Amino acid sequence: MFSSKFKLTVLTAAAVAVFAPFNVAQATNGYFSSGYGVSAKGMAGAGVALKGQDALSGATNPASMVNVGNRVDVGIAAFNPNRKITASGGGTISNDTYKSSRNWFAIPEFGVNTMLDDDTSLGFVMNANGGMNTAYRGNNPFTNFGSNATATAGVDLGQALLGVTYAKKFGNHSVGITPTLAVQYFSAYGLQAFTGISTFADNVTNKGYDYSAGYGLRAGYQGNLGPLSLGASLQSRMMMQKFDKYKGLFADGGTFDIPASATLGLAYTVPDSGLSLALDYQMIAFSSVDSVGNSGAGALSTCSGDKRLGAKNGCGFGWDDVHVIKIGGTYDVDENLTLRAGGSWNTQSYDNAEILFNIIAPAVVRIHASVGATYDFMDNQAVSFAYTRAFD
Repeated sequence: MFSSKFKLTVLTAAAVAVFAPFNVAQATNGYFSSGYGVSAKGMAGAGVALKGQDALSGATNPASMVNVGNRVDVGIAAFNPNRKITASGGGTISNDTYKSSRNWFAIPEFGVNTMLDDDTSLGFVMNANGGMNTAYRGNNPFTNFGSNATATAGVDLGQALLGVTYAKKFGNHSVGITPTLAVQYFSAYGLQAFTGISTFADNVTNKGYDYSAGYGLRAGYQGNLGPLSLGASLQSRMMMQKFDKYKGLFADGGTFDIPASATLGLAYTVPDSGLSLALDYQMIAFSSVDSVGNSGAGALSTCSGDKRLGAKNGCGFGWDDVHVIKIGGTYDVDENLTLRAGGSWNTQSYDNAEILFNIIAPAVVRIHASVGATYDFMDNQAVSFAYTRAFD
């Protein structure tokens, strides 16, 4: 008999970052979320080797969905990144403190899973990368370039990934695959200072919102070796349509693919204790996407010739691949209450030389600490909560 378990997931997340030329605080797993699903967020994103805790676990590892059962999970994240720039020393940016005025974002997530038989599942997962924007209202950092820039400068980028997950269990091993559709939107304004170094000067800024769609694949594996379990997942590069309205801003005529990522992990369940611990390593290949990875270091004059904005080798944000270590734990206090905690650390996404273009990039920090809980208050209903704090 089919029996759905409904969970209302409520997440509050806070992130703080400060940008200052030659002294830069860095990265929230690049611009990827630290975790997907309220259960994973409560463990700072750790858990690629853990038995699935909710129907959003397929975003972390598709193989975990075969252990989730029949259920539906709906959640929303309240994301609060506070971003500012302090410029000094008479450089290319006018000496001042610039604060982004948009600090609160709601990011939805949804998952459903159905067991076709004891060893096979079919599910759907929707997760998003949001809050990726800046808005310097009334104090444009680029006015020092003498351009006719509007008073407000910034960008707005959002991404959603929607996938159908098929997972299969073979004894103590399980595998899963998720063909994925990706959609994204982008808008930029107040960037008139960059039109003079673009291949397509009319397609750099103030063009309103542009949208693109694309596709990719997620795949995963989990192996249960008694109290120890292993996990691995891979997300392919999401091949996206170009942002035609901004072909003069992003390299290769507006290309902005979503980069590939890979995660490996271990989990250990302490026998007869209700305690499970998880350790993950994740790599996100930001440098492989030209518009993100191409260097934009130095003054605007360096973006000339084949490095003009919009060209194949055009200046970009200069991001490196990001490497993330995540550790988390989950503890079943009783049959109704589960507690979670975790932390993560990641490498810098870019160095100080790349600050010019990254003024408009999303807030980036390197350290996260998370706590969370789930309470089952009825047979088929539960409420979950997670809080993540990101540190400079």
